[in-house]
Amino acid sequence: EDLSRTPAQTGFGSGAIIDSKGIILTNNHVVEDAGAVIVQLQDGREFESSDIVRDPKSDVAVVRLKPEDAVDLPVAKLGDSTKMEIGDWVLAMGSPFGLRGSVTKGIISAK
Repeated sequence: EDLSRTPAQTGFGSGAIIDSKGIILTNNHVVEDAGAVIVQLQDGREFESSDIVRDPKSDVAVVRLKPEDAVDLPVAKLGDSTKMEIGDWVLAMGSPFGLRGSVTKGIISAK
């Protein structure tokens, strides 16, 4: 038995492309044990990450695609959190438990 080979682990999560250069914002718990990840877009295109930077304390991670893959990427428009007010409606999008395209809504109750 060859113990030098570790089987690839599979899992899934969600993130948002926040820069046209292939920068993806996700959660640390999505990529915490990954040396590399495969990013699949809604249109079916797949890319392998070139770098992953994680912050376990804030549960935030950034995944970088190879520059040659960062072509015609759909980039999420981020809001300005300083302009949010108590009572504003917000949306959370993701893929909890493999439910692709899940969206939930809420109201900001405190800042």
